[in-house]
Amino acid sequence: MRFELRYHGDARRVRVHGSAGEAELRRDGDDWVTSLELPADVRAVYWFALDGEDDWRRWLPDPSNPKRYVYPPGLHFTGEDEVVGSLLEGPEAKPLTWSTPRDV
Repeated sequence: MRFELRYHGDARRVRVHGSAGEAELRRDGDDWVTSLELPADVRAVYWFALDGEDDWRRWLPDPSNPKRYVYPPGLHFTGEDEVVGSLLEGPEAKPLTWSTPRDV
């Protein structure tokens, strides 16, 4: 399934990074755009990196996607910062469950 990602903003270069992969965006008028071929059941966190930024804690969530995934501060990989990413969910993604259901 093809997912189109679009960033609107000033930049000299835009890349998408995340658990679904990485890709360079190309200029399309005032926007930057790319598409990713992913399974319909995908669930992935992604960010936009502007102008070669390589610190993932400074990458930007997708402003056009209201779905967020938050890495809280205090984790060994976030340090003292909360890191917010965008959540990409395909139409066949299974519902999120946070624990194993038990008969109690």
